[in-house]
Amino acid sequence: MVLEWDMSQLTAGGSDWSDSTITRFYLWLSSVAGDVFEIDWIALGQIAPSASVASVVDERTARISGDEANASAILGLSSSLQTTNGNVTAAQQAAQAASDKAGGKGEVIYSSTEPATDKRLAQNLWIDTTGAANTPKRWTGSAWVAVTDKVATDAAAAAASALAQVASKADASALQALQTTVTNQGNTLTAQGTSITQIKASIGQQPDNLILRGSFEDGLVDPWSGDARITNISAHPSAGKGVSFYTNSFCGIAANIVTAAGEQFDLSADLWANYMTAGQTARFQMQFYDKAGTSLGYVNAFSVAAAATGFKSYSGRITAPAGSVSARFLTRTEPADGTGRSLWCNIVARRVSSAEAATAQAVSNVEATVTQQGTAITAQASRLDGLYVQVNPEMEGDSSGMAGSTGSLVGVWTEQSARIEDGIAIGRQVETVQAQMGQTNASVQQVSEVMADINGRVSAQTTLKVETNQGGRKVVSGIAIGSNGEEGEILLMAQRLAIIDNLNGQTILPFVVEGGQVFINQAVINTAFIQQIVAGMTIRSAALNAQGLPLLEINFAAGTFTLRGQDANGSTLLNNGGLYVYDANGTERTAVGRLT
Repeated sequence: MVLEWDMSQLTAGGSDWSDSTITRFYLWLSSVAGDVFEIDWIALGQIAPSASVASVVDERTARISGDEANASAILGLSSSLQTTNGNVTAAQQAAQAASDKAGGKGEVIYSSTEPATDKRLAQNLWIDTTGAANTPKRWTGSAWVAVTDKVATDAAAAAASALAQVASKADASALQALQTTVTNQGNTLTAQGTSITQIKASIGQQPDNLILRGSFEDGLVDPWSGDARITNISAHPSAGKGVSFYTNSFCGIAANIVTAAGEQFDLSADLWANYMTAGQTARFQMQFYDKAGTSLGYVNAFSVAAAATGFKSYSGRITAPAGSVSARFLTRTEPADGTGRSLWCNIVARRVSSAEAATAQAVSNVEATVTQQGTAITAQASRLDGLYVQVNPEMEGDSSGMAGSTGSLVGVWTEQSARIEDGIAIGRQVETVQAQMGQTNASVQQVSEVMADINGRVSAQTTLKVETNQGGRKVVSGIAIGSNGEEGEILLMAQRLAIIDNLNGQTILPFVVEGGQVFINQAVINTAFIQQIVAGMTIRSAALNAQGLPLLEINFAAGTFTLRGQDANGSTLLNNGGLYVYDANGTERTAVGRLT
């Protein structure tokens, strides 16, 4: 059953029309008295505002063309099946011909199932194709038994050869389905091959556009209210007409969107801000109502200030506030001055699924290109492998500021490229791991790059960078290793650098750099040239005298200095008190300074 308006029953200017809008539908079921119909439900959909009788006919024609394409595909498949069956028949005929030529007097039966009862004759030959074995068998009076006589083997070989030709031909067709492109334009020769593998799983949103009129190619602005005027467009890549809003404009006169608290909507549009007066702002909003029809206020999807930016695409997400049961869309161009206006096209609003919108994606892209321009040859190959998972739960409040956003994502990417051009060969590999939860994120990236050219220049470098961002605090650490053919260097970036010794389960930090200072737990230095020493403790010599005292001892904290010398004839002591000389028996012989 089809529900449609009957143009013969609706006359322009009659009571069925209001402002060029059809206000009445007729449902024709039957004119026969006594007929009874039971209708479970009737749904009235809305054709796109730009649709006309001609466009509906065109769409119907397109669908018919689609059916014809499907029919063609089916015929093609049927033809393939007939060809295959013909090749099987040809194989059986080849087997029969081989049998006849070899002197066979019976029938050759080619199948994977046992022949019928009336075929159980001793002179008949059955080529059993089970498992592609092509086994020749004869009836012994009680069973089909494999045989090896020349007639049988010749027939089996002929059948196998016929099928092999069919298989080879099918394989060739499959190879032809792989496409390689080589183009020649003047002196430019380009060869390119591309392989893309993509696996994607998602729980997404509804594709329907909730905006009653988002395209203006038919020259109509209805149902947008206010001062809205059709404007021809030349600067947009796809739209030929748009709508200029001089004032605030509602899409329809009533709240035509059914919603609930917490439901989300994604709004987007292409907007030209060049015609707006300095100080004007254009906004895309939704107005929400509760069940009593009381306005709950306006929620902003995005705002655009006056600027000479040309056409740009804008988007934003809106969450219905508590108590919402209905809503409507509107654009604002304010303050209105009668001259400044915002130019819009491709206006779209979609309802986000109430479940969390989540995506999981794996992408592998391999591309190789060889190009010759005159005498210059460029060869380039690139590969991108990635795993990407994202979850976008519902947000709270004004989505223009993403308040309450707890969206999360994690991704792993590997990008590889190789290029030769103008005598320069460059290879590059980038590996990235990233995780984000709301405004908190962390990433690890390793980049390796090599270069060599015909002038003898070379370089090789690799960098490893780890980065975190939490609460607005960005912390970066990394290491860079490089060589340019003349010198190599290693650079470290961190707030704290330490060497850790975990021998025998005991953690030791023999070397630490932190806060611009170097901390060494214990050091052995063979030769050192030190311009300045600021010491705060004690310096002692490793050598000791006969009494077990260090030969040199300087206590910076106490401000004392001691120097001891010793031989077989005695010892010498130099300290803060003076100079003292002792004989072999320890008796003081000479004292200079404070006498003891």
